[in-house]
Amino acid sequence: MSGDFFYYFRQIDGIYVFNIGDVSGKEMDAALLMEKASSLYHCLGKTMQSPGQIMALINEELVEHSTRGMFITMIGGTYDPVSQRVTLCNAGHLPAIQRTVEGKYLEYESRSPPLGIMPDQIFEEVTFSLAGSSLYLYTDGLSEGLARTLAVPDQIQNLHKLIDQFCDKPRQERLKCFAQEASSFDDVTILLIEDDTSTISESV
Repeated sequence: MSGDFFYYFRQIDGIYVFNIGDVSGKEMDAALLMEKASSLYHCLGKTMQSPGQIMALINEELVEHSTRGMFITMIGGTYDPVSQRVTLCNAGHLPAIQRTVEGKYLEYESRSPPLGIMPDQIFEEVTFSLAGSSLYLYTDGLSEGLARTLAVPDQIQNLHKLIDQFCDKPRQERLKCFAQEASSFDDVTILLIEDDTSTISESV
């Protein structure tokens, strides 16, 4: 069973709420923890727009009730297609990658610990403009699988080159190409946010 998960939905006010994560471990315990975290985020995201606050509440629940030694890395966020602003909270997950309209790259690394390890944690947020840009969120199946396929060290520059290679393709085709390039690894989950059509695309 995969430990990867993602979810997104659009609130009544038009703001998108999204997350992507990976649970430590495999099999049934990981699947149950994944389902719990995803359901909590979906529920809380209906009335809250602060990903950091949502993460803090989920963390307290997981610390209290999850199987000892298990934890979740997660990126949660919101996207406002009117202001073209994204707010992210990265809790121990791989960096989110933004490719700007000029073809430059920005990474949003983890500023907070994974969920389910320690109580009373603060989960930091970062807000930025997505205007003309693409934002890629992914699990380690993409980065590790790509490194195995290329027989090179697992470095974020591999993903920059991959994105550059397929950046002119339509979103869904682009994500399928990414997954195919990382096909030597089992679990590949990718979430793409772009401002040109106010939509979110995914590939699993």
